[in-house]
Amino acid sequence: MTHCKRLFKVAIVTLHYMLLFSLPTPESLSMLKTEEPNTGILGKNEWLTDKNSKNCMVHGTKYQQVISERDCKAVTIDVPFCYGQCNSFFIPRYGEDFNSCNTCMPKKWNETKVQLNCKTDGEWKVVIKKVLLIGSCECQEVHCDKKKR
Repeated sequence: MTHCKRLFKVAIVTLHYMLLFSLPTPESLSMLKTEEPNTGILGKNEWLTDKNSKNCMVHGTKYQQVISERDCKAVTIDVPFCYGQCNSFFIPRYGEDFNSCNTCMPKKWNETKVQLNCKTDGEWKVVIKKVLLIGSCECQEVHCDKKKR
């Protein structure tokens, strides 16, 4: 084995042990959580969800959603949506990896009713459909798919 190959192998083994013993575990990360305000340490679960993020918000541009039902005249309404970036992380560990996934989701919403004019048995009737209108958004923790390496 040449000198360079030997050094490379030693470096890989050393790096493996450094990663194995120096990466935080979920238990050690939980010690970072605190409920004390303004301590300089992230508050309870903030390191996971960052609910104060300005990156997740109701998007100013609304999209047009078509509300329809069989045998009814479709109605198009403007609907707000959540848009933004939320923090997530992945920590490789020996055994089982640790990760947290967050997504920009509705925090507050209202339900509104939309009237559709429908023709049933030759007669026009009104059918009511419910639609959610988003009021505010925030980063929320969601289930992560854990994939084996």
